[in-house]
Amino acid sequence: MIEDRDLLSIQEVRTKIEKAYSAWLECRTFSQERFDSVVERMAAAARANAKRLADVRSMKTVGFLRELPEEKVVEMGVPRGLVAAGLLRAPAAGGV
Repeated sequence: MIEDRDLLSIQEVRTKIEKAYSAWLECRTFSQERFDSVVERMAAAARANAKRLADVRSMKTVGFLRELPEEKVVEMGVPRGLVAAGLLRAPAAGGV
């Protein structure tokens, strides 16, 4: 059986987008208290992993990454766009 890695990666992205959309639809139904709880857990996880997250910032992701001569492999990073982002906004004074 021939495996087309490009088609598989496209399908993987489509599946992830569908899951993200489903999650977004569910989040739209959250009360403010539930949403606050989710955001606090995200913040706690970020605080607990701050050092590891800071190390990722300095990780090289574009251009020549590494060479594995024994496997005859050269890894190159290519910009592919935004992967994910989390944005938090403080409520306006006196309201949501």
